[in-house]
Amino acid sequence: MSQGYDENRATAFTRSLRERIAGLPGVTEVAQAECAPLSHDFSADNFTVPGRADKVSIEYNHVSPEYFPVVGIPIVRGRSFRPGESHDAPVIIVTESTAQRLWPGVEPLGKTLREATGREYSVIGVAKDAQVSHLGDLNTNYLYFPSGSEDNLRTYVLVRFAGSFVATAKGIHDAVLSLDVEMPVEGDQT
Repeated sequence: MSQGYDENRATAFTRSLRERIAGLPGVTEVAQAECAPLSHDFSADNFTVPGRADKVSIEYNHVSPEYFPVVGIPIVRGRSFRPGESHDAPVIIVTESTAQRLWPGVEPLGKTLREATGREYSVIGVAKDAQVSHLGDLNTNYLYFPSGSEDNLRTYVLVRFAGSFVATAKGIHDAVLSLDVEMPVEGDQT
């Protein structure tokens, strides 16, 4: 990937990296996210609820299906993303407080949000409120999109493991370098 961005190459790199990390001793789960949890790194956009004129600012993240168990956020209603659902799928998961603000007293599953482009997304799941972007903040409007190849240019690999952090971090570092010796490796953090 260090030779310039190519979507197919980035997708293959990310898939291979996740597979190699999953095979490391002590690694129990591997996920992908566009924004790292609690990093103050987030994306946001204005959305509308069909039938209402007001625009609502909502932070969001593109995540793989494994994201929720890796970071310990349960899906409290509906379902998580499925393997194969990607960036192009018209589905989203919203947080409990976002659902309550957008559709007070109404079941959010099956409800629709519309981007400024006019593209619509259907709510397939409701995630428990969690501190995802900002430490101490549980009330920001937040939703999740399924990750796809478009998200491979800027992606975080999240790993749940049992055992030695140092050994796992070295294994991840070596896995990255085995795929691309020029790839910068950042964020060896617990």
